[in-house]
Amino acid sequence: MKQLITFLIAFLLPLFSYADDSGTCGENLTYTYKESTQTLTITGHGKMSDYADMYRISREPAPWHQYRTSIKKILVAGGITSIGDYAFYGCSVLSSIVIPNSVTCIGEYSFLK
Repeated sequence: MKQLITFLIAFLLPLFSYADDSGTCGENLTYTYKESTQTLTITGHGKMSDYADMYRISREPAPWHQYRTSIKKILVAGGITSIGDYAFYGCSVLSSIVIPNSVTCIGEYSFLK
């Protein structure tokens, strides 16, 4: 019985946990995705990398591409100068984005749903 309870806890616990993620998205930029708030935050200084839709071979999709159908809010911090091509491609439930004045270039198809 104790083994069954341990197995159920080990099996069911991941179903209720949140899958946060983070990484880089430019030479001096990082991203953090918080599933609990469905928020993607980009921080750092400089230019964001360019990305591609999932059908192009020449470039990879954005590192948060797997969350594109759940991202509701995007926060881009001051100091970021550009948003890359296809950066938020497929973010179909996006309802809010904060873009600072430091962003002077928005790449092709950055917000294509």
